[in-house]
Amino acid sequence: MMNNTRNQPLPPRFSLPSTRPQDFESLSYRFIERDEYQSLGINSDDVPMGTFAAMDHPPFLPSRVGGNAYGFGFIEKSYLNEEDIKFLESIQEDDPRVLSKHARRINEIYKKLGLLIRVSYKGFRFYLIPINLITHSLQDVKCKADEIERIIIKHVFKKNKERLDIGILTYENDLIVHELVGRMPTMKFTTFDNLKKLGKYPGSFDLIILPKSMYEFLFNIIPEITPENIEKKDQLFRYACYLSGKIYDMLEPGGEFFTTANCLWPRDDQTVEVKFTNELELKNFLIFTHLFETKSKPLLKG
Repeated sequence: MMNNTRNQPLPPRFSLPSTRPQDFESLSYRFIERDEYQSLGINSDDVPMGTFAAMDHPPFLPSRVGGNAYGFGFIEKSYLNEEDIKFLESIQEDDPRVLSKHARRINEIYKKLGLLIRVSYKGFRFYLIPINLITHSLQDVKCKADEIERIIIKHVFKKNKERLDIGILTYENDLIVHELVGRMPTMKFTTFDNLKKLGKYPGSFDLIILPKSMYEFLFNIIPEITPENIEKKDQLFRYACYLSGKIYDMLEPGGEFFTTANCLWPRDDQTVEVKFTNELELKNFLIFTHLFETKSKPLLKG
């Protein structure tokens, strides 16, 4: 969480334009209905059973060859034959006309590698979301909404205001937005899904919420920067600095920035002190450690 105190030094400024392709801006960050396939140039055979076509994707999902199922980097290329490598090197993969012309061949390569990326015959990439990820995502949305709601209520009492101006750094159709609006209809929510809109917004906010990691947000709104583009990490950092500074400037005095990024599991064992809110939670935890035979028994205090 970040408090806005005006005597703190600001991070460096960068004047950066939005780089989102305008041709398909209205389709970004939402699932694609099957009745839209034909108009978007999507072959239904490219969307296997058990997956849904979408314009965005999770930042990482292990692929069959050990890389990212939503990326196409060195690991994936090492599994291709010489003919496929020469073909990919001979085309401009960022040109929609080229993608449209060679969509079938490119999709065959993606399928061969087990990647969850596809190219439409209109020349843009879309992604396949496995149904199990959608189920997990719904639970993740609920957990994040619970935490964000708690922060908002706390800020209502802190500011002594019934209606807060809240900025959310995500796209308008994000499930977390619908969940929060449904729970707290009296609040004013404004979404930002690109840097251009963020840069031109004239107002300020009591709270700004980022329901994911900053880098994940930037990967989603800046298509040419991906986790596989190692050479563009400096550019990604500059965007992150710009975004941090813009968030700071858009907060009201006493405003707060809150993010609910996923927390990765530590690679080594750690001792953690946990405080249970009631006796029932403690009993459930003790039953869990007994049934699943955790490495060490919890040490109870008090």
